[in-house]
Amino acid sequence: MEKAEIVDLTYKENAEEFFNSLRHLPDALWFDSGHPVCSSGQFDIITANPSVTLETNGKITTKKTLTCTKDYTNEPFDLCEKLLSTIQSKDQQYINYPFTGGLAGYFGYDLGRSPTHKLPKLDTLPDMRIGLYEWALTIDHFSKKAWLFFNAKCPNATLLFAVVLASSACEPTATFAAPVVFAPKAFAPTPVLL
Repeated sequence: MEKAEIVDLTYKENAEEFFNSLRHLPDALWFDSGHPVCSSGQFDIITANPSVTLETNGKITTKKTLTCTKDYTNEPFDLCEKLLSTIQSKDQQYINYPFTGGLAGYFGYDLGRSPTHKLPKLDTLPDMRIGLYEWALTIDHFSKKAWLFFNAKCPNATLLFAVVLASSACEPTATFAAPVVFAPKAFAPTPVLL
């Protein structure tokens, strides 16, 4: 992995405030530790706006990036493996961080089943939806620390950093200076109906 940008943040026990400020971003995810209700979980990990998504419907997997969309008939797991290999590293420098970028999403029950063994579809969800996430806001409840982790290849890291800080009333405890291309149209907030 190339050099990553890590920005320490002020610790907050409840990650819900962080997630509420970012949930309008595309494909927002929150891996919830259960804090403050449950004290046994160590990490809350929040991420959004994957640089690439893979979505499978039947035998077609659509790959979307910021610049193009392409359909594939390859095995979806092979496409995931190939995508993950673009950011995997044997570098031990970041081994103590629980998430330094990677694939996240879901695999539906029908993914990979032969057409003769499939039950009628009862929803409109894709069979698979996976994103390549290159940044994360992590809260460590055991050490009472929080940080933003940006993979070196993360597009729009500067904008994401600004969104996180502006919307969470969180103070960084270090400076951030990633040379990144700014693409505001990719981050236009979508109204959220509650």
